[in-house]
Amino acid sequence: MIKKIIIFISLVFVSSITLLSQVDAVGCPELNPGDVVKAQNGSAVYFITEDLESKYYPNDEVYFTWHDSWDIVKSIQGSCLDLYPLANPAGMTYRPGSRLVKRVESPAIYVILSQGIRSKVADPSILEALYGFAWGTLVRDVPSYNWSNYAKGSDLVSASPHDGQLLKISTRNTTYFVDNGGIYKFDGDLGILAQDIRTVDEHIFTSLPERGQTITKDAIIANLLGTSSETIDTVPDSSVVENPSVDIDTVVIDNSIPSTPEIDNTIPDSPASNLYTLSTLEQETINQLNAYRKANDLGIVVHDDALYELAKEHSQYMYDTDIFEHVGFEDRFNRAQRNLCVENLAWNYQSGYDVVWVGWKNSPGHNVNMLQKDITHIGLSWVGPYTTMFACK
Repeated sequence: MIKKIIIFISLVFVSSITLLSQVDAVGCPELNPGDVVKAQNGSAVYFITEDLESKYYPNDEVYFTWHDSWDIVKSIQGSCLDLYPLANPAGMTYRPGSRLVKRVESPAIYVILSQGIRSKVADPSILEALYGFAWGTLVRDVPSYNWSNYAKGSDLVSASPHDGQLLKISTRNTTYFVDNGGIYKFDGDLGILAQDIRTVDEHIFTSLPERGQTITKDAIIANLLGTSSETIDTVPDSSVVENPSVDIDTVVIDNSIPSTPEIDNTIPDSPASNLYTLSTLEQETINQLNAYRKANDLGIVVHDDALYELAKEHSQYMYDTDIFEHVGFEDRFNRAQRNLCVENLAWNYQSGYDVVWVGWKNSPGHNVNMLQKDITHIGLSWVGPYTTMFACK
């Protein structure tokens, strides 16, 4: 693309300029979206956008909301910058969630969203809920000549986490990232992002859905800078631990998914005790599991209070600790006092259908557990986004 542009220019200008342009092009490095550069004879630093345009960093503080150090800055000939025209808007903004901004001439305060969009805050109580009681220390005056770098967005009228924020709640150790109206688990080293984590009340945190995916620091930066269209890394929504003492027979699996699976609501003549009332999600998941087992010519499983207590205990543990693992499976197996038990976990599915037919069915280990021919009773518990299936013979 750069070569074609230079040839086009050489046809327009006189030959002396053509020669200069061709020489400059030969000596210029090929830059990529996400590169940070400066002219050898200048101090201004620029970011290269997805469209191979350049944006300047207004000051050091803006720069260090995006990057850890100056080490990434590439020094190039000043003439080479002409190959990367200024974008519109031409300047970088503070990273979303890192600062609050206002015009020098106005008291109105704005949060910063993805793509440098500013959203006017309707009430200071919103800022305290989302940024803490010391939110005033994050406010920065933006000069008029830089204000156009922040595109106008709709007002923020409620204390709902906005895209670009990093969040925690007091009951969990995990950090979360807000994007596209959902919450993603953070994975890896936070780096410069660690200074911008906001602890919010649980009712504010749960106002957005938790997604069954994680995101890394590099992916967050790429997401907010617009230099990658694939920034969120999918992770398994469930994990597999099987009782090593149990031999599981080979099962012939029907991989077809009926558009409307037949639900078997038959209650066996001698059901297990019935002290607990299952939630709608819990009962739906059991019904979907039985529909899947019936489609594979297997018997249904029925609710069991003792197994439900074990399943609910583990779902609550995962919810309280944010540890999505089969911690304590052997203990649950021993307490169940059954001959054979299997366990499946799921996180952040929207329905029982999705758990059975989308999540567990498409995971070989989980699928084998669902189709274990000898299981007869089940404890199936949902606590928040966490699901535990503990089924035994």
